[in-house]
Amino acid sequence: MQRDAQGFDDWLRTTAALLIAVAFCADTLAYEPDPVQRRSIGKTVKQELIEATPRAQRLSMRLSFSPKVSFRDYERLAKKAGFPPYADCSVATFVEVTNWQIIEGRDMTPDQIKTLVGSCEAATTTAIGPKPIPQAQGDREILRGMWQRNLAFVSKSLRDDALKAFVHKDAAQQFYQIHGEPDEWHLTARGFERKPVVPGADAEMPTQQGGPVSESEGIESPTTGAIAPIAAPTYFQTDSDFDIVMRTVTRYGLSGVYVENEIYLRLNDGRIKRRLSENPYTLDTRLSKARVPEDWGMWEPRNAGLQIQWPGDEQTVWERWFMTRPAQRGQRIAGRFQSADSFGGGRIANFNTVAFAADGRFTWASLKGGDTGGWLPAYNDRQRAGRYSIDGHAIRFAFNDGTVEEYAFCFYPKDNEHFVIGANHFTPLD
Repeated sequence: MQRDAQGFDDWLRTTAALLIAVAFCADTLAYEPDPVQRRSIGKTVKQELIEATPRAQRLSMRLSFSPKVSFRDYERLAKKAGFPPYADCSVATFVEVTNWQIIEGRDMTPDQIKTLVGSCEAATTTAIGPKPIPQAQGDREILRGMWQRNLAFVSKSLRDDALKAFVHKDAAQQFYQIHGEPDEWHLTARGFERKPVVPGADAEMPTQQGGPVSESEGIESPTTGAIAPIAAPTYFQTDSDFDIVMRTVTRYGLSGVYVENEIYLRLNDGRIKRRLSENPYTLDTRLSKARVPEDWGMWEPRNAGLQIQWPGDEQTVWERWFMTRPAQRGQRIAGRFQSADSFGGGRIANFNTVAFAADGRFTWASLKGGDTGGWLPAYNDRQRAGRYSIDGHAIRFAFNDGTVEEYAFCFYPKDNEHFVIGANHFTPLD
């Protein structure tokens, strides 16, 4: 989930170039950030955003998303563009531009941004509320915007269509709440305006409230806690219902040829799921298939291999594949381990690093490639450390702040020093 330094700088420069048009802005200052209030807001909003993040990216988001860094990056972006970060129209325009670009999948032009800023300055209110914008609202909107940009960047880097759809949905919810459905607004010289209502057309505005969207309509909402299941759940009960298999795939990227190990959930009834990250014992298979049907296929044996039929007539034959191994109930791991996930063809390596103690403690760190020698585990950290338990193909992290998260787990075929947590593959660091 982390961006490499060069890629992130490029991303900031691109966005800054688009926003340079607002440099003329002489808007009123909404607030001077109070550091004590900011820390409190950051802690609360980060937890909300982690809960709203799709499960496959939730652990990485917990490790990589920092409110302090997000505010600093936002200020850096604003200053490069030449306008005050905490002016009313600076914050409001940031929200509008972020959501619009995610929805449209393209950049807004400098002239369009000029239009938004000009319409905001001429009005007594902004797109996100009356002037002046209070710090509680402004900081929350900035963090949400940086979170959206983070997920959008990752979805593009990983070519993850499911994550892309999730970010689009969240941006659309916020944008349409302000301006209406896409066929009801257009960008004019006065900013975004409602189109004239056509007689007989349904002009009803959306009723969904603000806040990050949940992963789907069938899981718990971080805002209301309500659950609207799509179908009756089908939960696994024992290891006899499934296994986790691994396949080595050769790919071609910017840096040439590279190899990846992919894991799949293989059910005894002939179904198979790719992009596994969640706890397989509590996976609602019907809801998962309804939510992401492209991740579900059917398998059958073919000689010594497997024939896989994916949706859309996508068919593959695996000549070489491996059975992973579950852990024993209560099994412990001791040592420091790192995961190197390839971005853009494997050229950029970012490491998620974890330390496990034999007494059941764990702690996470986000470290760049190679810079790991001086790292000492911090088992008392409230947000990155706690106690772990492993049982079969699932691992449970109970963080010191009370948060509990569960993920798929498996050992590689030959040893206990190489394993998978969620979608990340780990190797020994020491």
